[in-house]
Amino acid sequence: MIAGNAIERHAHLPEYIQRFVQVSCVLDDVSGEADRFRREPVDNAFIESFNRIARDECLNDNWFLSLDHAKEIIEEWQYDYNHNRPHSALGGLTPVEFAAQFEKNFQLQVLQ
Repeated sequence: MIAGNAIERHAHLPEYIQRFVQVSCVLDDVSGEADRFRREPVDNAFIESFNRIARDECLNDNWFLSLDHAKEIIEEWQYDYNHNRPHSALGGLTPVEFAAQFEKNFQLQVLQ
């Protein structure tokens, strides 16, 4: 939500989006589609973990003065998250290192 020149942080924005999609599906008479968008924290633990980390380390720590400012801060955090931080779920590699290793192993398997 935008208030003046500042973007207000809202912790429950995904829930509002989810509810909007559910209501839209019902209003548009898209049978069964509303259930596809029901979101529970246990549906995808990796996504929920990432959302928590992004909220705790980036969104809650910054006050965004404009959309451009928010984009800049979030891109800096995203670069750091993907290039400089090892992840235990990736065997202690950064996501960039893991992707490079995966691509190399995939190419070796294709050649064999």
